[in-house]
Amino acid sequence: MSTQTGILSKFNSKKLWTVPAKEQYLPSYFKGLCDEYLKESSNPRRVYPVECVGLQQNSVPPTWVIGCNLHVELAGGVARRLHQGQSPYAVLGSELTPLPFINIQEEDLDGGLSLKKIIDIQSKYMGDNFAPALLVIGGLALVLHYQELTLMYDGVPLVMAYGLPVSGKSLAVQIAMALIGEDRSIGECTPAGLFKLACSRTLPFWWDDVSDFNTLETLTVQTFNQSERQTARQEKTSHPRSTPLMTMNPHCLHRKKKVEKEKISRVFSRIATIPFQRISEFQTLQGSLQLKASLQP
Repeated sequence: MSTQTGILSKFNSKKLWTVPAKEQYLPSYFKGLCDEYLKESSNPRRVYPVECVGLQQNSVPPTWVIGCNLHVELAGGVARRLHQGQSPYAVLGSELTPLPFINIQEEDLDGGLSLKKIIDIQSKYMGDNFAPALLVIGGLALVLHYQELTLMYDGVPLVMAYGLPVSGKSLAVQIAMALIGEDRSIGECTPAGLFKLACSRTLPFWWDDVSDFNTLETLTVQTFNQSERQTARQEKTSHPRSTPLMTMNPHCLHRKKKVEKEKISRVFSRIATIPFQRISEFQTLQGSLQLKASLQP
């Protein structure tokens, strides 16, 4: 039990409303609700708050919360989708970082069938960029194991699709992110905003068209070196738990005449760069439209 102020401080949402004059009754009211649930429920169970987007720390068996409606449990080497009523985690996203709704209707996971179909589609339509597109999917797997890899190696590189405009790099990242139900990308962002994302999830996020080299340098050094961040308002330090899948245009570096070559070399030594070639003249609008149609669920 606690005071009203103590209880409210644990809620991220500002939608909870109570009457300050009745502060002394609030703990007993909450306890009464809990006692009533335990008394009347035929199958009472404890539900934990979602700690982050992705793998929940110390969950047994390992459980991933990918969205408010998509929880996945790994038991006996087999992954299965949990119904929201069976999940040990309650989805209570905050106003600032709500959990996404994943538009997947199937109750069961497909055992990798979607991945096989995507690779077949890429082989048919990506042309010379088929191999780079496959490497982007491999980069997704690398980021998914970021925390494990940091325990084994001194640094884990970030993954970047690099190439001229209209080379298919953003499409390749979009396809890879769709495998984990993500369809949103971020563009311009501050170093603090990117680091917050890296600390609040174990799933990768999509940083499209990186244009600020200084921001890229800050995030790369922080995530590669596993740097912790401490602010005056934080009781605990924050450390990165994931990294983005990025796309970048070479013109970004050409515009930055003041960027030193040594700095560029230092940053890109910590990035796994996947080069994309310009789309060949043999690829047509019809082929592009067929590719988009093939990727529809």
